[in-house]
Amino acid sequence: MLRRVLLLLGGASCLACATATATVPKSSPLPELLDRRVALDDAGKAAEVAALDAQIRAQLERPLAVMITDLSGFTATTKRLGILGFLSQVRRLVHLALPLITQHGARLIKVDADDLFVVHESPEALLGLARALQAAIAAHNQRAPERTLGLAVGLGFGPTLDEGHDVWGDSVNTASRLGEDVGRADEVLATDAFVQALPEAARASCTAVEKPAERGSKEPFFSCR
Repeated sequence: MLRRVLLLLGGASCLACATATATVPKSSPLPELLDRRVALDDAGKAAEVAALDAQIRAQLERPLAVMITDLSGFTATTKRLGILGFLSQVRRLVHLALPLITQHGARLIKVDADDLFVVHESPEALLGLARALQAAIAAHNQRAPERTLGLAVGLGFGPTLDEGHDVWGDSVNTASRLGEDVGRADEVLATDAFVQALPEAARASCTAVEKPAERGSKEPFFSCR
């Protein structure tokens, strides 16, 4: 729903483009490589497709921790504050998040509607960022209860295709599912792969969520505090 509204506003879907420009390269080799892959696949050249897949992975794939956040209460907040009020809430989130992203050595990939896409080489560092962001939001809510922010955070980890301006992979899909579909306001949810990649001491702070099917996910996941 929110993405449709942003498109109707004519370009507002890139709320943080000016802020995030430094993280976006001018071009990516992936589209051209995928075009070559399509042509080879259509020609039935399986060996060449496999060789190109290996080339793409060698060039763009690496293990990354992925954080995807989602602002909660779009419908209720829009009714209370109006669409411009909600979009201002997204900007508030960006203002809170950017200094913390820098402090934790993470990288903002993009702001997609009200979702932040952030990556880090270290799952432990990204978990620290997620906690710091939730703490910053809690402090904001105390200062401005009439402008309360609610944020769900999803964390994933694994081999990820990194274009610079976008990321692709199961790590992204699972982080998005936890952040957007499963998570509730104030929660930090992580995949099993993410938790297993944490040092033992950090892993102890994440608790398996019981009956995950009731939370909209068929895969096990964890709540990290």
